[in-house]
Amino acid sequence: MSPNLRRSAVVALFAAWPHISAADPAALIVGNEDYDAIENVPRADEVQELNTILAAQSFNLRTLRNASANDLRLALPELERDAGAREGAIVYLAGRFVHSATETYFLASNAALESLDAMRRVGVPMSTITALLSVSSGKAVLALGDGGVFEEDLAFLEPGVGEIAAPQGVTVLTGPPEDVRSALSALLEGEAVLDPEALLATGVTLSGFVPWNGRLPFGEIPLTAEAPDPRDAEIAFWDAVRRIDSVEAYETYLDRYPRGIYATEADERIAGLRDAPRREAEAVEAALGLSRTQRREIQRALTLLDYDPRGIDGIFGPGTRAAISSFQDREGFEVSGYLTREQIRELDRLARARADELEEEARIEAERVAREDRQYWRETGASGREEDLRRYLERFPNGIFAEEARAELRAIEEIRRPSVSAVEQLTWQRAEQNGSADAYREYLRRYPDGAYADAARQEIARLEEEARRGNDRRDAARGEEAMNLSVATRRTIEQRLDALDYRPGPVDGNFDDQTRDALLRYQQDRRLPATGYMNDATMVRILADTVISIFD
Repeated sequence: MSPNLRRSAVVALFAAWPHISAADPAALIVGNEDYDAIENVPRADEVQELNTILAAQSFNLRTLRNASANDLRLALPELERDAGAREGAIVYLAGRFVHSATETYFLASNAALESLDAMRRVGVPMSTITALLSVSSGKAVLALGDGGVFEEDLAFLEPGVGEIAAPQGVTVLTGPPEDVRSALSALLEGEAVLDPEALLATGVTLSGFVPWNGRLPFGEIPLTAEAPDPRDAEIAFWDAVRRIDSVEAYETYLDRYPRGIYATEADERIAGLRDAPRREAEAVEAALGLSRTQRREIQRALTLLDYDPRGIDGIFGPGTRAAISSFQDREGFEVSGYLTREQIRELDRLARARADELEEEARIEAERVAREDRQYWRETGASGREEDLRRYLERFPNGIFAEEARAELRAIEEIRRPSVSAVEQLTWQRAEQNGSADAYREYLRRYPDGAYADAARQEIARLEEEARRGNDRRDAARGEEAMNLSVATRRTIEQRLDALDYRPGPVDGNFDDQTRDALLRYQQDRRLPATGYMNDATMVRILADTVISIFD
């Protein structure tokens, strides 16, 4: 059962039915699956089919699911009144039972087992139920769906149904909920008889009164000269289902009559009932009149909160609807995939809060990296030795001291030149002028331990990394182009970068080399795909705190 249905007091499945006369037999059906303080009973509240059968036979029906102690106390006087008409009565109780040496108690859903004395406050004694049923002697059935043994350590009490002392004229059925429910349904529809051995084979124990013909005295068809139409039972069943008019009721009909007279109508009605909430939610969102720009903002907010709408295009397709549904589910809203005004405001609030968190995380991360950068410089490049300078650049190629390290390395190379042979110097100069990885490899082939060997290896590594990034940047450039950013949007991005001190150059909507470098550093600091080009992830982050509320 869905958590949203728990503790839903009395579930009056047949409240919409026309008035049933007091001369009809009475039925009280209670299915307790979910317990607050003791072990649950799976499927104990699945009583729809039994309800439908009883309704089709014109029982004055009262149904409770997950009934509290107060629900049960209120139901007993009504049972007493209805059973007093002496037209017959059925009581079906499914859930947890406990028994003492002399009494069996049916436990309310909010029962807490404290003491034997507390049982009358949290449960219903079977002696009370059998006394109420005894006024319909010969037409009274008590069916107990026992959830079985459960772990409880309580003096004078044992889990489960004990011996039931049935008064004259009261029939008692006991067993697991599903078995008792199936047996009672079959008995009511005349598909089974009250035979102890046959019932025991189905897991149900029969005790108390057994009519001479072995049949329950309800819903009997008068003998006539003509045989009854076999469709009459289905028509009566359908009439009860149609009055209930719920998905569960129509599914019960289809389970019983998969190729029945009304199977097509049942399928259509199920589809209609399930689709109605979606249509209503769709109309509520449509009434908001969201523009495409506002829809993009919503998609950005969803992305920022890790609900992937599969694109930020202002079109609410299946990806966006799935993202909205996930947001609604996590935040406790009714899940429909369509937004309300309240939900958009909450989405905006959460997105702003998340943006603040991410910026704070980025600030902390940038400070950490800067501390590591400075510390590593003190441990390496600050010494001025060539090997230390190169170690620093390997770890922090774009670090705080990268330019200083490269300048010192150039100075060291100039000092070294006079001591290097003219041929090696010429080979190195040609490699630098060519600037390709192959040129530096040719130098290393001729001078593997040469004066510029470390510099050659470092340049090769740098060029290979640049080549790899070049492919990524070309793909990123195509991705940015596909975003079709307006000049106004580009200016907004530059303004944001400038406000964060990334120095993007002129705020003119033109992404030049300075802008690319600023974007690259922004992406690196936030651990985004670092290309220097805009993408959805960067757009979400960089515009996070510039998103205006859709409804103020």
